[in-house]
Amino acid sequence: MGSRWVVVPKQPATPTSVTKDISTPKRGGDFVQLFAEKNSSPASRRYIRLAARALDSVAIEVTMKDREIAALQEQLKQVNPPKRGKVVLDQKERFVNLAQILSQSNQVPSQRVRKTRNVQKEVIVVEAESGSESEEPAPTRQSTRNRRPTRRYLERDLSADEESA
Repeated sequence: MGSRWVVVPKQPATPTSVTKDISTPKRGGDFVQLFAEKNSSPASRRYIRLAARALDSVAIEVTMKDREIAALQEQLKQVNPPKRGKVVLDQKERFVNLAQILSQSNQVPSQRVRKTRNVQKEVIVVEAESGSESEEPAPTRQSTRNRRPTRRYLERDLSADEESA
């Protein structure tokens, strides 16, 4: 093949070496098998067994520590509730609506959802006796929470009762 048009690939300068898969011993049995092929004295076999036993004990300690760390991290997650995420602002609007905040807060499953109680809202309706008074809407409670009436609220009720009497 003396033609200049034929290209013959050149052999690499260093030959490729055939190697076995180098594996790190993960337990004592792997360590013993690694040195079992070699002829060794009784003293070296004893040291291999001791090293294998030490490797097993270290592996057990590491596993127990990993489990303890995982349990502590789970407890930490339960103690510290997840933070609320930021509300994504619509690019067409300048500010975020309350409806957008509420809809996005319930979309993420990791956040807590406030549950409302099955309590009916109390509505206080006061009928006007005369038509000469101004037609103001009756005060209504917005909250479903059962609260103790405040002193101001009680005084307002007492003054309204005195005027009507």
